[in-house]
Amino acid sequence: MTAVEMASRALIEFDRETEEIYSRSRNVIITGLPPDLAVSDKDIFENFCEEHLTVKPQTIRVKRLGKDDGNKKSKLCVTLGSKEAVEDLLDSAGLLRKSSDISVRKTVFFNRDLTRQQANAAYKARCTKRSQLLAKAAQDNADNTSSSQLDPNAQPFRTE
Repeated sequence: MTAVEMASRALIEFDRETEEIYSRSRNVIITGLPPDLAVSDKDIFENFCEEHLTVKPQTIRVKRLGKDDGNKKSKLCVTLGSKEAVEDLLDSAGLLRKSSDISVRKTVFFNRDLTRQQANAAYKARCTKRSQLLAKAAQDNADNTSSSQLDPNAQPFRTE
């Protein structure tokens, strides 16, 4: 394979990945909205947004991912009108953690639709951040422990 062919393949692969990232940028993956045979998934999503969120996005398409067996962990891929609508929806989804409805608070999650490479990079970034936070907490704990330890030779009470 010549250098020109290799460069051409790399460019094609780059274009393919760029297009995939662009097409996914208008998608949101929602976990925890169970299917209802009497209501379409689009209506389920739109009703959920009306009841629990501050936005009502323009929904282009809703597709159920995985098995459609009534499982609460099944996922919806929702395509919205723009990347900005996705950002607004994800910002509003933060309200779910404060919901008075415990089933919503504990089971419904909104996430970006990431490629495999993006998901791996995000996972590694979370692991790095978590390990840094744990190291900082351990250091803070060690600092507090060493400064607050009593002198073993000190008197247990004041003598004057």
